[in-house]
Amino acid sequence: MHTVQPIHLNPRIERALARPEEASTPAKGRWPSSGEARIWLPLIDALQIALIGPILASFRSPTGFEMAKMLVLGLVVAGLALTIRSVLRFAFTPTQVIRADIQPMARPVLTATAGTAITFGLLGLAMWLLGVAQTLLPLNLYYWAGTAICLTALIHLAIPFVQADRSSGVVVLGPPGQIDVPERDLAAQGCALIAALADDGTEALDRIEEMAAAGTVRVVILTHPAAERPRIAQVCQRLSDIDVRVCRYLSADSLGIEAVTAQSHFLVDLLPPPLTEAQQFAKRAFDVVLLVGAIAFLAPVLLVAACAIKIDSPGPVLFRQWRFGLGGRPTLVYKFRTMRTDLGDSTGAVRTATRDPRVTRVGRILRRTSIDELPQILNVLRGEMSIVGPRPHPTHMKVEGSFYFEAVSRYRTRHRVKPGITGWAQINGSRGEVDTLAKARRRVELDLWYLSNWSPALDLWIVLRTAFGGFANFHAD
Repeated sequence: MHTVQPIHLNPRIERALARPEEASTPAKGRWPSSGEARIWLPLIDALQIALIGPILASFRSPTGFEMAKMLVLGLVVAGLALTIRSVLRFAFTPTQVIRADIQPMARPVLTATAGTAITFGLLGLAMWLLGVAQTLLPLNLYYWAGTAICLTALIHLAIPFVQADRSSGVVVLGPPGQIDVPERDLAAQGCALIAALADDGTEALDRIEEMAAAGTVRVVILTHPAAERPRIAQVCQRLSDIDVRVCRYLSADSLGIEAVTAQSHFLVDLLPPPLTEAQQFAKRAFDVVLLVGAIAFLAPVLLVAACAIKIDSPGPVLFRQWRFGLGGRPTLVYKFRTMRTDLGDSTGAVRTATRDPRVTRVGRILRRTSIDELPQILNVLRGEMSIVGPRPHPTHMKVEGSFYFEAVSRYRTRHRVKPGITGWAQINGSRGEVDTLAKARRRVELDLWYLSNWSPALDLWIVLRTAFGGFANFHAD
């Protein structure tokens, strides 16, 4: 009988299993950290966009009805601006070498101001086509747009000067005495050196993982010689699920090449990002557009399911569970509750079996039709998940007595993209109970195939297959 040899859990995974609420969020510096800014900064933008219009209109002594119209219109414009900005933000996500000289300040300023400008441009175009500008607005639209755009830019320009963890750059890792990379070589690639670490075993890798979780490093450059290929493979395996690009540094001298230009080095990708910058933008845009278009159809289903759960058994409508997300960080995933409250397992350590007695009557229907997964649209809207991607697994999920990430090789590679509500594995029959290593390996193989062959057309095909029957599993539970 085949037995799985357990591997040593690195500190990051141990924290994820023991304290997922701490491992799920980046480390915080002094106020305000980038994690906090992602929460309150959009709220400030929305508030100023929504209130500037009524404030400017008040100087023209409008009626109470006109002020009410401006408040409603302001809220609509603010919501549209945030939606457009969330899509644009992914168009500027660095996936190659970090250009630290412009990224920390330019990217948020560009996305925020461009989102605001596009919103007001669309609003002005719509009013001009409908001929309602004079009747709808008690002020000049240019004043509102100009003030909102300038305030947005000023707010985002001020953030780096009070933010503690704004740095983002490169870590060099190599054998002791061989971690010197000329700064001109890094500057030629637009890199900012954060640290140069001697590869002393696990301690340096632990530190890299901590910096990656805090958002301060996005590129790891290895300087190991060719004779240390086994160690290079070990480092890549260890960093295979975090959101960093791993490269190997080769100097012209080490290759026996005479450098005739300033380009005296080469960076060879060992773990490149699965999706390019343009692909990340396309995937996020696909998610947002599809959710906006489908929300009217999903709302009645969500309402009926929530009412049925409440009538069928006592307890909350939603069930929250820690699962591995992007970069292997725990993410709190939402589902409709399908089990009795007193028998549910929030860790995922107890596998759901066929005809599981913990599942309620309504829960069985929801699980067989996959309606229980629909609340994860909240995770998609928050940017923690995608509509299509590898399914997020509970942090304590096991197969044949071992953790999933121990039992299956290359399992953690699937964490280099956001998890999805549905995926290639699910429409190819690999869903439901995973009780054998063969099933576990099959699912991971399908997930890795998806990462290697991603395209917008493939995502669309998976969504269509899911919508027209791929979601059903009448043998579930």
